[in-house]
Amino acid sequence: MGTTPDSAKSIVVSLATFRRPAQLRTILPALIAQAREVGCSARIVVVDNDPAGGAKSLVEQAAGDTALVTYLHEPRPGISAARNAALHNARDDDAIVFIDDDEMPEDGWLNALISYWLTERPTAVAGPVRSIFTRETPDPWVTSSGVFSRRRLATGTVIRGAATNNLLIDLGFLRTHRLSFDDRLGLVGGSDTLLTYQITAAGGVIRWCDDAEVSEVVPESRLTRRWVLRRATRTGASWAHATLEVSTSRQRPLVATKMFATAALRIPEGLARYAYGTIARRPATAARGLIRVASHIGALGRLLKVRIHEYKR
Repeated sequence: MGTTPDSAKSIVVSLATFRRPAQLRTILPALIAQAREVGCSARIVVVDNDPAGGAKSLVEQAAGDTALVTYLHEPRPGISAARNAALHNARDDDAIVFIDDDEMPEDGWLNALISYWLTERPTAVAGPVRSIFTRETPDPWVTSSGVFSRRRLATGTVIRGAATNNLLIDLGFLRTHRLSFDDRLGLVGGSDTLLTYQITAAGGVIRWCDDAEVSEVVPESRLTRRWVLRRATRTGASWAHATLEVSTSRQRPLVATKMFATAALRIPEGLARYAYGTIARRPATAARGLIRVASHIGALGRLLKVRIHEYKR
Protein backbone atom coordinates (compact mmCIF):
# COMPACT_ATOMS: atom_id res chain seq x y z
CA MET A 1 0.00 0.00 0.00
CA GLY A 2 3.04 2.24 0.27
CA THR A 3 2.22 3.43 3.78
CA THR A 4 4.17 2.67 6.93
CA PRO A 5 1.90 1.59 9.82
CA ASP A 6 1.74 3.88 12.84
CA SER A 7 4.11 2.46 15.44
CA ALA A 8 1.84 3.76 18.22
CA LYS A 9 -1.00 1.46 17.21
CA SER A 10 -1.48 -1.95 18.81
CA ILE A 11 -2.85 -4.75 16.64
CA VAL A 12 -3.97 -8.25 17.64
CA VAL A 13 -4.18 -11.07 15.11
CA SER A 14 -6.78 -13.58 16.27
CA LEU A 15 -6.57 -17.22 15.24
CA ALA A 16 -9.38 -19.42 16.57
CA THR A 17 -8.73 -23.13 16.26
CA PHE A 18 -10.40 -26.45 17.01
CA ARG A 19 -8.36 -29.64 16.64
CA ARG A 20 -6.40 -28.71 13.53
CA PRO A 21 -2.77 -29.34 14.49
CA ALA A 22 -1.47 -29.71 10.92
CA GLN A 23 -2.93 -26.37 9.87
CA LEU A 24 -1.59 -24.64 13.00
CA ARG A 25 1.93 -25.85 12.28
CA THR A 26 1.69 -24.24 8.85
CA ILE A 27 0.01 -20.94 9.59
CA LEU A 28 1.67 -19.90 12.86
CA PRO A 29 5.20 -19.38 11.46
CA ALA A 30 3.71 -17.34 8.62
CA LEU A 31 1.75 -15.14 11.03
CA ILE A 32 4.79 -14.64 13.26
CA ALA A 33 6.87 -13.57 10.28
CA GLN A 34 4.25 -11.07 9.14
CA ALA A 35 3.75 -9.67 12.65
CA ARG A 36 7.46 -8.91 12.74
CA GLU A 37 7.33 -7.11 9.39
CA VAL A 38 4.69 -4.49 10.20
CA GLY A 39 5.76 -1.15 11.60
CA CYS A 40 3.45 -1.16 14.59
CA SER A 41 2.97 -3.32 17.67
CA ALA A 42 1.41 -6.58 16.49
CA ARG A 43 0.86 -9.80 18.38
CA ILE A 44 -0.95 -13.10 17.76
CA VAL A 45 -3.58 -14.67 20.00
CA VAL A 46 -4.39 -18.32 19.36
CA VAL A 47 -7.77 -19.19 20.86
CA ASP A 48 -8.04 -22.93 21.41
CA ASN A 49 -11.73 -23.94 21.41
CA ASP A 50 -10.94 -27.56 22.22
CA PRO A 51 -12.29 -28.29 25.74
CA ALA A 52 -9.22 -30.44 26.31
CA GLY A 53 -6.85 -27.64 25.35
CA GLY A 54 -5.07 -29.90 22.89
CA ALA A 55 -3.28 -27.14 20.97
CA LYS A 56 -1.35 -25.65 23.90
CA SER A 57 1.93 -27.54 23.50
CA LEU A 58 1.89 -27.09 19.73
CA VAL A 59 1.37 -23.33 20.02
CA GLU A 60 4.10 -23.00 22.63
CA GLN A 61 6.49 -25.01 20.49
CA ALA A 62 5.72 -22.93 17.38
CA ALA A 63 6.11 -19.69 19.32
CA GLY A 64 9.50 -20.67 20.65
CA ASP A 65 11.10 -17.81 22.59
CA THR A 66 9.09 -15.07 20.90
CA ALA A 67 6.68 -13.01 22.95
CA LEU A 68 4.51 -12.35 19.90
CA VAL A 69 2.23 -15.36 20.47
CA THR A 70 -0.28 -15.81 23.28
CA TYR A 71 -2.14 -19.08 23.85
CA LEU A 72 -5.70 -18.65 25.09
CA HIS A 73 -7.95 -21.55 26.09
CA GLU A 74 -11.69 -21.05 25.59
CA PRO A 75 -13.44 -24.32 26.55
CA ARG A 76 -16.98 -23.08 25.88
CA PRO A 77 -18.02 -24.67 22.58
CA GLY A 78 -18.77 -22.48 19.61
CA ILE A 79 -17.01 -20.10 17.28
CA SER A 80 -18.68 -17.07 18.90
CA ALA A 81 -17.15 -17.94 22.28
CA ALA A 82 -13.71 -18.18 20.69
CA ARG A 83 -14.09 -14.89 18.84
CA ASN A 84 -15.36 -13.10 21.95
CA ALA A 85 -12.46 -14.48 23.98
CA ALA A 86 -10.14 -12.85 21.45
CA LEU A 87 -12.04 -9.56 21.74
CA HIS A 88 -11.75 -9.64 25.52
CA ASN A 89 -8.03 -10.37 25.31
CA ALA A 90 -7.66 -7.37 22.97
CA ARG A 91 -9.63 -4.99 25.19
CA ASP A 92 -6.69 -2.58 25.46
CA ASP A 93 -5.65 -2.75 21.79
CA ASP A 94 -6.57 -0.59 18.81
CA ALA A 95 -7.59 -3.16 16.18
CA ILE A 96 -8.10 -6.87 15.80
CA VAL A 97 -7.47 -8.96 12.69
CA PHE A 98 -9.27 -12.27 12.17
CA ILE A 99 -8.01 -15.15 10.04
CA ASP A 100 -9.09 -18.81 9.96
CA ASP A 101 -6.78 -21.63 11.01
CA ASP A 102 -7.18 -23.40 7.65
CA GLU A 103 -5.92 -20.42 5.67
CA MET A 104 -2.53 -19.02 4.69
CA PRO A 105 -1.71 -15.31 4.44
CA GLU A 106 -0.10 -14.21 1.21
CA ASP A 107 3.04 -12.06 1.34
CA GLY A 108 2.29 -8.61 2.69
CA TRP A 109 -1.23 -9.55 3.82
CA LEU A 110 -1.09 -8.13 7.34
CA ASN A 111 0.76 -4.99 6.33
CA ALA A 112 -1.81 -4.35 3.57
CA LEU A 113 -4.75 -4.59 6.00
CA ILE A 114 -3.15 -2.40 8.64
CA SER A 115 -1.80 0.19 6.20
CA TYR A 116 -5.16 0.58 4.48
CA TRP A 117 -6.91 0.95 7.83
CA LEU A 118 -4.46 3.58 9.03
CA THR A 119 -4.59 5.49 5.75
CA GLU A 120 -8.36 5.53 5.12
CA ARG A 121 -9.60 4.91 8.69
CA PRO A 122 -12.68 2.80 7.93
CA THR A 123 -14.28 0.90 10.79
CA ALA A 124 -13.25 -2.41 9.27
CA VAL A 125 -11.22 -3.73 6.35
CA ALA A 126 -12.00 -7.00 4.56
CA GLY A 127 -9.86 -8.85 2.04
CA PRO A 128 -10.19 -11.68 -0.47
CA VAL A 129 -9.88 -15.42 0.11
CA ARG A 130 -8.57 -17.57 -2.73
CA SER A 131 -9.73 -21.20 -2.82
CA ILE A 132 -7.19 -23.88 -3.68
CA PHE A 133 -8.46 -27.33 -4.62
CA THR A 134 -6.49 -30.38 -3.48
CA ARG A 135 -8.10 -32.67 -6.05
CA GLU A 136 -6.95 -32.17 -9.64
CA THR A 137 -10.35 -32.87 -11.19
CA PRO A 138 -13.10 -32.08 -8.67
CA ASP A 139 -16.75 -32.38 -9.63
CA PRO A 140 -17.43 -29.51 -12.11
CA TRP A 141 -20.90 -29.16 -10.59
CA VAL A 142 -19.26 -28.33 -7.25
CA THR A 143 -16.56 -25.99 -8.54
CA SER A 144 -18.95 -24.08 -10.81
CA SER A 145 -21.59 -23.69 -8.08
CA GLY A 146 -20.11 -20.36 -7.06
CA VAL A 147 -19.68 -21.38 -3.43
CA PHE A 148 -15.90 -21.41 -3.81
CA SER A 149 -15.77 -18.40 -6.14
CA ARG A 150 -14.81 -15.76 -3.60
CA ARG A 151 -15.50 -12.13 -4.38
CA ARG A 152 -12.85 -9.76 -5.70
CA LEU A 153 -13.61 -6.06 -5.48
CA ALA A 154 -11.75 -2.86 -6.18
CA THR A 155 -9.82 -1.61 -3.18
CA GLY A 156 -11.91 0.96 -1.35
CA THR A 157 -15.28 -0.60 -2.24
CA VAL A 158 -17.77 -0.21 0.62
CA ILE A 159 -19.46 -3.46 1.65
CA ARG A 160 -22.29 -4.14 4.07
CA GLY A 161 -21.00 -7.32 5.68
CA ALA A 162 -18.03 -9.66 5.80
CA ALA A 163 -16.76 -12.91 7.23
CA THR A 164 -13.99 -13.14 9.80
CA ASN A 165 -11.78 -15.25 7.53
CA ASN A 166 -9.92 -12.08 6.50
CA LEU A 167 -11.06 -9.05 8.45
CA LEU A 168 -9.65 -6.14 10.48
CA ILE A 169 -11.96 -4.34 12.91
CA ASP A 170 -11.40 -1.08 14.78
CA LEU A 171 -11.79 -2.07 18.44
CA GLY A 172 -12.60 1.45 19.55
CA PHE A 173 -15.79 1.34 17.48
CA LEU A 174 -16.82 -1.99 19.00
CA ARG A 175 -16.24 -0.68 22.51
CA THR A 176 -18.14 2.55 21.85
CA HIS A 177 -21.15 0.69 20.47
CA ARG A 178 -20.83 -2.30 22.82
CA LEU A 179 -20.73 -4.80 19.99
CA SER A 180 -19.50 -8.39 20.12
CA PHE A 181 -20.28 -11.76 18.57
CA ASP A 182 -23.67 -13.28 19.41
CA ASP A 183 -23.08 -16.33 21.60
CA ARG A 184 -26.42 -17.79 20.50
CA LEU A 185 -24.91 -18.39 17.07
CA GLY A 186 -21.84 -20.22 18.37
CA LEU A 187 -22.75 -23.61 16.91
CA VAL A 188 -25.02 -22.25 14.19
CA GLY A 189 -22.64 -19.91 12.37
CA GLY A 190 -23.20 -16.44 11.01
CA SER A 191 -22.09 -14.46 14.06
CA ASP A 192 -19.52 -12.67 11.90
CA THR A 193 -22.17 -11.72 9.33
CA LEU A 194 -24.37 -10.36 12.11
CA LEU A 195 -21.57 -8.37 13.76
CA THR A 196 -20.51 -6.72 10.53
CA TYR A 197 -24.14 -5.87 9.70
CA GLN A 198 -24.42 -4.35 13.17
CA ILE A 199 -21.28 -2.31 12.52
CA THR A 200 -22.73 -0.78 9.36
CA ALA A 201 -26.13 -0.31 10.99
CA ALA A 202 -24.39 1.68 13.75
CA GLY A 203 -22.80 3.98 11.18
CA GLY A 204 -19.52 2.15 10.67
CA VAL A 205 -17.91 1.70 7.26
CA ILE A 206 -16.41 -1.55 5.99
CA ARG A 207 -14.07 -1.22 3.02
CA TRP A 208 -12.42 -3.76 0.77
CA CYS A 209 -8.65 -4.12 0.40
CA ASP A 210 -7.93 -6.38 -2.56
CA ASP A 211 -4.19 -6.47 -1.84
CA ALA A 212 -4.73 -8.25 1.49
CA GLU A 213 -5.19 -11.81 0.23
CA VAL A 214 -5.27 -15.12 2.03
CA SER A 215 -5.59 -18.58 0.50
CA GLU A 216 -7.62 -21.54 1.71
CA VAL A 217 -7.04 -25.16 0.76
CA VAL A 218 -10.44 -26.76 0.22
CA PRO A 219 -10.44 -30.22 1.84
CA GLU A 220 -11.87 -33.26 0.10
CA SER A 221 -14.77 -33.37 2.57
CA ARG A 222 -16.12 -30.10 1.15
CA LEU A 223 -15.95 -31.09 -2.51
CA THR A 224 -19.38 -32.69 -2.46
CA ARG A 225 -22.74 -31.46 -3.65
CA ARG A 226 -24.22 -32.13 -0.23
CA TRP A 227 -21.68 -29.91 1.56
CA VAL A 228 -22.05 -27.12 -1.01
CA LEU A 229 -25.84 -27.09 -0.70
CA ARG A 230 -25.66 -27.18 3.09
CA ARG A 231 -23.28 -24.24 3.09
CA ALA A 232 -25.55 -22.29 0.73
CA THR A 233 -28.51 -22.97 3.00
CA ARG A 234 -26.61 -21.78 6.06
CA THR A 235 -25.37 -18.68 4.22
CA GLY A 236 -28.93 -17.78 3.29
CA ALA A 237 -30.02 -18.25 6.88
CA SER A 238 -27.16 -16.08 8.16
CA TRP A 239 -28.03 -13.30 5.75
CA ALA A 240 -31.69 -13.41 6.73
CA HIS A 241 -30.89 -13.46 10.44
CA ALA A 242 -28.49 -10.51 10.21
CA THR A 243 -30.91 -8.51 8.06
CA LEU A 244 -33.76 -9.04 10.51
CA GLU A 245 -31.63 -8.34 13.58
CA VAL A 246 -30.50 -4.92 12.35
CA SER A 247 -34.04 -3.97 11.32
CA THR A 248 -36.21 -2.00 13.73
CA SER A 249 -39.30 -3.60 15.23
CA ARG A 250 -41.44 -1.56 12.82
CA GLN A 251 -39.37 -2.57 9.79
CA ARG A 252 -39.16 -6.27 10.62
CA PRO A 253 -42.63 -7.39 9.41
CA LEU A 254 -42.09 -5.71 6.02
CA VAL A 255 -38.57 -7.15 5.72
CA ALA A 256 -39.89 -10.64 6.50
CA THR A 257 -42.71 -10.26 3.98
CA LYS A 258 -40.22 -9.23 1.28
CA MET A 259 -38.07 -12.27 2.09
CA PHE A 260 -41.07 -14.60 1.72
CA ALA A 261 -42.10 -12.95 -1.54
CA THR A 262 -38.57 -13.10 -2.96
CA ALA A 263 -38.24 -16.77 -2.02
CA ALA A 264 -41.58 -17.52 -3.66
CA LEU A 265 -40.18 -16.12 -6.92
CA ARG A 266 -36.58 -17.30 -6.73
CA ILE A 267 -37.09 -20.90 -5.63
CA PRO A 268 -39.19 -21.90 -8.71
CA GLU A 269 -36.79 -19.94 -10.90
CA GLY A 270 -33.83 -21.77 -9.39
CA LEU A 271 -35.50 -25.14 -9.85
CA ALA A 272 -36.14 -24.31 -13.50
CA ARG A 273 -32.49 -23.37 -14.01
CA TYR A 274 -31.42 -26.58 -12.30
CA ALA A 275 -33.69 -28.68 -14.52
CA TYR A 276 -32.53 -26.95 -17.68
CA GLY A 277 -28.87 -27.20 -16.72
CA THR A 278 -29.20 -30.88 -15.92
CA ILE A 279 -30.95 -31.71 -19.20
CA ALA A 280 -28.62 -29.52 -21.27
CA ARG A 281 -25.55 -30.85 -19.42
CA ARG A 282 -24.52 -27.44 -18.23
CA PRO A 283 -23.23 -28.04 -14.70
CA ALA A 284 -22.72 -24.36 -13.90
CA THR A 285 -26.35 -23.55 -14.73
CA ALA A 286 -27.65 -26.56 -12.82
CA ALA A 287 -25.46 -25.91 -9.78
CA ARG A 288 -26.19 -22.22 -9.53
CA GLY A 289 -29.91 -22.85 -9.91
CA LEU A 290 -29.93 -25.27 -6.99
CA ILE A 291 -27.65 -23.03 -4.94
CA ARG A 292 -30.21 -20.26 -5.36
CA VAL A 293 -32.92 -22.62 -4.12
CA ALA A 294 -30.85 -23.68 -1.11
CA SER A 295 -30.01 -20.08 -0.19
CA HIS A 296 -33.66 -19.00 -0.16
CA ILE A 297 -34.69 -22.13 1.72
CA GLY A 298 -32.12 -21.15 4.33
CA ALA A 299 -33.64 -17.67 4.55
CA LEU A 300 -37.12 -19.16 4.91
CA GLY A 301 -35.83 -21.51 7.56
CA ARG A 302 -34.56 -18.54 9.56
CA LEU A 303 -37.95 -16.86 9.27
CA LEU A 304 -39.52 -20.06 10.57
CA LYS A 305 -36.85 -20.28 13.33
CA VAL A 306 -35.26 -23.46 11.93
CA ARG A 307 -31.50 -23.57 12.52
CA ILE A 308 -28.70 -25.54 10.92
CA HIS A 309 -25.86 -26.17 13.36
CA GLU A 310 -22.85 -25.61 11.11
CA TYR A 311 -20.38 -26.18 13.95
CA LYS A 312 -22.22 -28.97 15.74
CA ARG A 313 -19.86 -31.33 17.54
